[in-house]
Amino acid sequence: MALHLPAEEAQAAAWLLELRAALGESAVVTDETERRFFSQDVFSEGHPVEAIVRPATIEQLAQAQRLLARHRVAMLPRGGGLSYTEGYLAPSGPAVVLDLAALNGLVALNT
Repeated sequence: MALHLPAEEAQAAAWLLELRAALGESAVVTDETERRFFSQDVFSEGHPVEAIVRPATIEQLAQAQRLLARHRVAMLPRGGGLSYTEGYLAPSGPAVVLDLAALNGLVALNT
């Protein structure tokens, strides 16, 4: 029996599968509790994000950005904890949070 999804859901499923194939299962989180947490800041709640993407390298980040841009998915970068500014809340439409916490290595220090 074939699974028939509405066109919008099928597109979402396709880019999520492509993202997981490119970055690995552990780098793409779609758990509802996690998505709900990452869809808010201290005082506000935005449109629920489709996923949290956790790149471990700059190359993975670039790969995710290319893929998400091609599928016209909004990218909300997040480097730390909660914000007061609503800077990474999704207003509507498909969006992901780019959780950049793992990109914490010092590349260069120019004193």
